[in-house]
Amino acid sequence: MLLRIHRSLGVTVWMTTVLRLIWRKTNAELPPFPEGMSQLHRALVQISEYCLYALLVIQPTIGFGAVLTRGRSFTLFWGHMPPLVPHYPTVEAVLFSLHRVGAWALGLLITAHAVNALVHHFIIRDNTLARMAPVLGTERGIGELALERGDSQTSFGR
Repeated sequence: MLLRIHRSLGVTVWMTTVLRLIWRKTNAELPPFPEGMSQLHRALVQISEYCLYALLVIQPTIGFGAVLTRGRSFTLFWGHMPPLVPHYPTVEAVLFSLHRVGAWALGLLITAHAVNALVHHFIIRDNTLARMAPVLGTERGIGELALERGDSQTSFGR
């Protein structure tokens, strides 16, 4: 049962990521980087984003390849799939090892991404989180930022 859920979620993540990449290449308008952001910081942000997308596409693909090379039937969503290729034990072992390494890399990258967004929101107190997820509607106004930082020039006498 857990493997069925794992495989089904993997296919769902893969399809969602591919659709998101297609949407992003055709319709998305990305917000500009903040003016004060250094070139190194911009490069690190872009590299981490590209790595996330690459892992979100590659990881489920490797996992699916590992399942296929077992040479056995498997379940996916609510359906039963017959064996599609013969058993290749060496390829299966390599793909499962790559899948495990990719899982750790993806977990670390997602954690770093989330921690960075939360640090920007709660410690640095800028609008990075709102730029990353505008549907949250958490963009902070200049007055709110000034009040939180204790800026007397814009806190209107407080």
